[in-house]
Amino acid sequence: MPMAVGIEANPLVTVVIGVNGAGKTTTVARLASRSRKEGRRVLLACADTFRAAAAEQLQIWGERLDMPVLTQLPGSDAGAVVFDAVKKGLGRGFQEVLIDTAGRLPNRKGLLDELRKIHTVAGKAMEGAPHRVLLVLDGTVGQNAFSQAEQFMQAMPVTGLVITKLDGTARGGSVLAMASRLGIPVEYIGVGEDLEDLVEFDLTDFLHALLDMDASCR
Repeated sequence: MPMAVGIEANPLVTVVIGVNGAGKTTTVARLASRSRKEGRRVLLACADTFRAAAAEQLQIWGERLDMPVLTQLPGSDAGAVVFDAVKKGLGRGFQEVLIDTAGRLPNRKGLLDELRKIHTVAGKAMEGAPHRVLLVLDGTVGQNAFSQAEQFMQAMPVTGLVITKLDGTARGGSVLAMASRLGIPVEYIGVGEDLEDLVEFDLTDFLHALLDMDASCR
């Protein structure tokens, strides 16, 4: 997995955030799969302690990918999960720690406060962590994604965007406009349903795909 410029962390700690239904957990699994193919040791952690099924879902992915998953009981402190995950990553020689968080609406102050806490706790467990904060946005929601992103950015310093559900949608042009307005790079896009359908964002390829789509619609 490519690291952000200037980051050389071991383990590389990535926190994945976003609203319900945007595809966060699947994105975590896809990122983990990419890293596994590069021979990197990855620890998955479920900091979604709101939904009982959240840990189970990530554990299923962990079994499929043959990766350990750190979870806690529903209702546990999400910050404690993050702290334990980062410490375990440090102590047991993992090269990456990928942290899934609870899906949340950006207008819920309490939930955004929890993201602030997660960020602080990660830094206490390991200086400089989290090294990446990826905001997952549903590419089909258009302008609403921009307002969501702005509010999430107030809770955590987002370093990159992951735009999902771009297969078969004509809203791709809004991705470029949104990234430009937010000043945050698009790191990955989801283009299908399979595990391999998370690809690194390439502007040239993306523009070609948009032009082809526009031509086919005429």
